[in-house]
Amino acid sequence: MGIIVDDLKALGVIHDIFISERKELHETGLIEKSIKALQDKGFIYSGVLEPPKGMVPEDWEPREQLLFRSTAFGDDLDRPLKKSDGAYTYFAADVAYIYHKLSRGFNDMILLIGADHAGYVKRMKAAVKAISDGGATIDILINQLVNLYENGQQLKMSKRAGRYITTRDVIDELGKDILRFVMLTRK
Repeated sequence: MGIIVDDLKALGVIHDIFISERKELHETGLIEKSIKALQDKGFIYSGVLEPPKGMVPEDWEPREQLLFRSTAFGDDLDRPLKKSDGAYTYFAADVAYIYHKLSRGFNDMILLIGADHAGYVKRMKAAVKAISDGGATIDILINQLVNLYENGQQLKMSKRAGRYITTRDVIDELGKDILRFVMLTRK
C-alpha cells in the first residue's frame, strides 16, 4: 500500500481516505444497505438475464438473480448484483462504494478504471444517478494500455519471468505529466 500511495503522490494524486472493500463495504453491511436503498426506489428486482452475446458458455443456464435496473438510466442491460453462489458481484461493491461516497457528502466524483473495465462506464453512471436521485455526477477516467519501447524494441513484460516495468519506473523515465496525458481518457 505504501508503494501505491508513493506512486500516486509522484503522479500528483493525493488521497485523504483509503477504503478497504472487505472491511468497509462487506463486513459493515454497506452493500446490503446500498441495495436496500435502491430497492426502496424501485431499481432492484429479481429477474433472468439473456445469455451472453456471442458464444454461450456450455454451463450457462437461465436463473433468477438480483438485478439493478440500470437500463432505466441508459445502460444496455440490467446488471446482476449477486453471483450464482450467492456472493455479491464486483458491481455490488461498486454500488456500495458510491453509496458510501454520497453518504459522506461527495456529489462530484471521479473514478479511475482500467481499459479492461471500459464496459463499466454506463452502469457506474446509472448507479450514481439512481442512488443520488440525479443529484450527483461521476467523471470516469480510463487508464489506457500502452506498449513501451526501448531502443526501438517493444518491451515484453512478464510477471512470471520477472520482467516488468513499474509505474514508478515510467514516472522516473518520462515524468508525471506525460504519463498522465498518455494513460487517461475521459468517458
